[in-house]
Amino acid sequence: DNVSCNSVIKTCSKVRDGAAAVRWLHSMSANALRPDAITWTFALTAAGNDGSLVQHLFRQMVHESTEPDQTLFATLERLIGKHRSAELCAELGIDSSKQRRVGQR
Repeated sequence: DNVSCNSVIKTCSKVRDGAAAVRWLHSMSANALRPDAITWTFALTAAGNDGSLVQHLFRQMVHESTEPDQTLFATLERLIGKHRSAELCAELGIDSSKQRRVGQR
């Protein structure tokens, strides 16, 4: 279930194992489980040493229509910087200041 997967991905985040977090995300999809903002926050943190992977995971999260929350935005900024985070959000149509997609109410 999601809680169990979140626990494992959280462990990946503690040891900065982005590859393992990605494997667990794939496992969730293969088992018809949908990662939530908490899952993605842990996965981003796990990938923290690899800015490209962080950005890839954020794009994947947006593509899968998961709404980022305030904690996720703060994590993204911490990992790739405020400027790059703002650029990435703008590129993907995400209004990080309002924590929603541009055009949504």
